[in-house]
Amino acid sequence: MLKRLYTFLGSLPMAVVLLTVVGGTLAYGTWVEATHNTPAAQRVVYQAWWFQTLLGFLVLNLVISALTRWPWQKRHIGFVTTHLGIILILIGGLLSIRLGIEGQLVIPEGGSSDLLEQPTSVVTIQLPNPGEQAVFPVDFAAQASRHAPHAVFQTILDGQSTTLTVDRYLSNATAEEHIRDDGSELNPAIQVALSQEGHEERAWLFARDPERFGAQWGTTHVLFLDVQNETHWQQLLHPEVPSAPHTLGTLTIEFPVEVVTITLDVEREMGRSIAVERTPYTVTLKQYFPDFAVTADGVSNRSLAPNNPAVAFTVTGPQGTEAHLAFARHPEYAASHGHQQTPLQARFDHPQRVPALPPALLGVLRAPDGALWFVATDADGAQRQVERLTLQQAYTNPWTATQLTVVDSVERARRVTTFTPLNEEVKRQAIHGVLQMGEARAEAWIPHGEAVPLTVGSVEAVVAYQPTTRPLPFHVTLRDFRKQDYPGTTIPQAFESDVVLHDDARGVTLARTVAMNRPLTYHGFKLFQASYVEEPQVMTVLAVRKDPGTPLVYAGFLIVVLGILTMFYLFPHQSTS
Repeated sequence: MLKRLYTFLGSLPMAVVLLTVVGGTLAYGTWVEATHNTPAAQRVVYQAWWFQTLLGFLVLNLVISALTRWPWQKRHIGFVTTHLGIILILIGGLLSIRLGIEGQLVIPEGGSSDLLEQPTSVVTIQLPNPGEQAVFPVDFAAQASRHAPHAVFQTILDGQSTTLTVDRYLSNATAEEHIRDDGSELNPAIQVALSQEGHEERAWLFARDPERFGAQWGTTHVLFLDVQNETHWQQLLHPEVPSAPHTLGTLTIEFPVEVVTITLDVEREMGRSIAVERTPYTVTLKQYFPDFAVTADGVSNRSLAPNNPAVAFTVTGPQGTEAHLAFARHPEYAASHGHQQTPLQARFDHPQRVPALPPALLGVLRAPDGALWFVATDADGAQRQVERLTLQQAYTNPWTATQLTVVDSVERARRVTTFTPLNEEVKRQAIHGVLQMGEARAEAWIPHGEAVPLTVGSVEAVVAYQPTTRPLPFHVTLRDFRKQDYPGTTIPQAFESDVVLHDDARGVTLARTVAMNRPLTYHGFKLFQASYVEEPQVMTVLAVRKDPGTPLVYAGFLIVVLGILTMFYLFPHQSTS
């Protein structure tokens, strides 16, 4: 019985069946790659366990077929050599599938990265407080046409049953933001139309959102500021009113449980650790931001002008060390974004938080009584114009000739994002998830590569749909990125990156230029110039690949050629039987 099975596995009919199935599978993989993309084809076909098993059976067929001719004679040289080459090719392919590394390295200009984004994805549920997280591997892109996956992920977070149900998946979707005037809290927002020399753009601005209260339109600053204090409003109308004596302002922190309040001079106490009397807490002022902004590299200063003052501080106590942010213009930020266990209330008073206006400003002010006012400044910020604003009326900055019209205004803005499918290609993915914790539930759309905060009952959670990442044994710094367009067009003709590879473990530093046909090779890794990002920050996209089976594949091809030459030229009339 075993002998018959052995003979069947190494037989020619078995080889014909295996080759036919492999050929059909490769054709199917080509179709998947053409209709979706390469990562989808790899997940569905080339990296699937059943395809690897199929290749394993083909290797077994070739090995048994060669062994059945044992002991080999001179006339078998070409036959055995050819089979050996094919076996090496297949084993090399299996090694590449099982042990190969492939992904993308996205590096901002002037920055570094060692985090490889892989073709696979994960869904994560995170509770920032108490710092718990659950990670679930997903493969929605493998079945891009399945828009209702109904994937259910269950775990225990913060001591209670947590379930995330993904009921919608879009492989290539366009997002559209809708503003509703039915929010639970006061959240002033306006829709502005900006125009200059016949060019017009529209945008929504949110006065109490540190990330959406303003924008840059060419050289013009476009802002929507909520002036909640009558004193600051008068200072803005009459900037000659003297400012407070503290240069960087004061930070007031109230600990309601201990009934203790402290006020710190930001400039004098920066970097110091201050023990709060009659409490178990220590406060450390970490950094002052005159113009706080969130960029692709993290938090930074947009400018040195005090346009959005903020102070970062930590509080160390029984729960450990927690990081906090306090904004002068957005005192409600901590209450709406905080996930800390330490009960406290922080207020940052900045001496010039409202009167300091940026140059070339085209903005809207919301006065303490809720009325809207138009404000403009010259190119140096030295002169300003302020007047009462009427909806649908155009206002012009007299120094820059830019024009602003407030199209719509809402007091309790709530943002709702909807996604519309475009086609079955895997490009701009998004999932719709329903998160349930106990009896409470919340739902949201989560675009690929982003994290969305959800409030589930009294719990603050963050759900993310992101590519799987893994650290590389080295990190790469992008010194400079260059792009050359075809003359008279914006179509790129060539682009390249000047990078520096640092391997701290080996003490190696390599400076190279990576271009489309000029990869960087290091210890089995190859870094290719794949793409780039120009907005909002210049970033290069390097394709990274490590293929341990490549030497076997190359050797196998060479041996196959030698075997064919042996069979058809050295011993053309001898049988292999």
